Amino acid sequence: MNPIPRTPFLSATAFALSLLLAGGLHAADIGLKNGDFLTGKQFWHGDGKVVSLPDGNKVLELTSNTRDIDHVFQALTLNSLPEVEVKFRARFLGGKGQMRARLGRPDGGSTLFSFALPPDGVWRDITFKHVRDNLKEELALSLETLPYEGKLQIDDVWAGEPGTHPSARPKEPPAATPMPPKPDAPVRPPVVPTPGKPMPAVAVVPPPAPAPRPSAELDLLLDALPADLRAKLNATELAPDDLAAINAWFAKEKLNKPLQMTFVIDTSELTPNDPNRYRVRAANGLLSGKYPVVPHQQVFAYLLASDATELAQLPVGTTITVTGRLGRCDLKQFPAGVRLNIDLGEIVWAQGTRAPGKPMSGAAATPAAAAAHPSAELDRFLDRLPPAMRAELTAKNLSADAIEEINAWFATEVVNKPLQITLVIQISEVVPANPKNFRIYAAEGLLGGKYPAVLRHQFWAYMPSANANDIAQEPLGATIIVSGRLSFCELKSFPTGARLLMNLSDSVWVKNAGAGK
Repeated sequence: MNPIPRTPFLSATAFALSLLLAGGLHAADIGLKNGDFLTGKQFWHGDGKVVSLPDGNKVLELTSNTRDIDHVFQALTLNSLPEVEVKFRARFLGGKGQMRARLGRPDGGSTLFSFALPPDGVWRDITFKHVRDNLKEELALSLETLPYEGKLQIDDVWAGEPGTHPSARPKEPPAATPMPPKPDAPVRPPVVPTPGKPMPAVAVVPPPAPAPRPSAELDLLLDALPADLRAKLNATELAPDDLAAINAWFAKEKLNKPLQMTFVIDTSELTPNDPNRYRVRAANGLLSGKYPVVPHQQVFAYLLASDATELAQLPVGTTITVTGRLGRCDLKQFPAGVRLNIDLGEIVWAQGTRAPGKPMSGAAATPAAAAAHPSAELDRFLDRLPPAMRAELTAKNLSADAIEEINAWFATEVVNKPLQITLVIQISEVVPANPKNFRIYAAEGLLGGKYPAVLRHQFWAYMPSANANDIAQEPLGATIIVSGRLSFCELKSFPTGARLLMNLSDSVWVKNAGAGK
């Protein structure tokens, strides 16, 4: 094993050697060679060795530890391919680990992809894609360990044009096997029915009513308090200093962050003294009594009156789910006890069910509907642009002035506002430069082609690593719904066309909408 820096790179010499050895490939050969390692490490360079598993299969094995990073690499033959897809499978022996894939360029630059591997040596299928901004750029694929103790095994490495992997080809249906002829049934005399007593009538038992939901939404918010402040909520009274300390923590950690809540409508009205805003108030029941010093709540969700057509038609007693920005969160002392006050602004209506069970119609889709139709999420986002800007996007090419104008609108109207989106996971990783943050990358498909000037998107959702345990377990190809704050949004021109770049920060994982694998 050759010790290399913690952040390895493909040196120019190693890269040139890899390209030279790959020069024997014919121009029609797209991808790489010996991805199944049946001929040992032929065409591969770097660390590791090829080992045989008990079933006779050969795999590449790299030694992973906290001191050095092993890697193995091979140059890719891509010709004029505008986008390359890489597939392989990997597992980690020695507990739960991570690995990294790198697409390196001769100038020393590279694009990184990190992947969490399940514990107990379970194989994980990995797929990622890379759009080539320069069709003349040469790339080498490097597969690398990260600082975990154990063995990293890799097999079935493939690179080529997206959608051309052998697993994507339709398989020939097996030939139908004719059923053997049935033997002639013996002739039997007819059976004379024996008279008997009629069956007693059976009472029809209606199905149980669904359990009322929810009862402890605000308990979860209070659970987020530090342990010493949570302990104050178990007392019979809350001292003024403790009240101030809790409210100061809310102001620092929760205000202006996204929050999703499900509640029953108690009041639905235009906001008093402000006819441009509409609001709904949550009925009691969002506190379960876990924190006895807070017996009361007051929760309002606000939106523009012009956006409230559907909401205004929902009767009192309707259960809705809303996502928005937390504009107020504090505890206030009253003679009858402490009250928790919540105001949600900039609402995104995730789901609303009328009393008979009919879902809301209109532009706001339910999570289930969004999960079934994620292919045009960003088309609907671009629909928000003013008509003149949308008209620019219907052309094939965008001028620099048009891009600047649209980006200025994004900065004013949508950046730092809440956004909810359904996406398919292409990358799921701890942020390489900041392990306190976790991120997921959306696979292609969020643009449906309505705006041909925008050919591609690059969409990242960020959250603290401590909140990402569930998402980290989701496989590539899983469909999830996330809400967050749109911290970055702009169009950028590339040789292959304009790309929409978006970062969703302070993300909340709403639900797993169904795995794609």
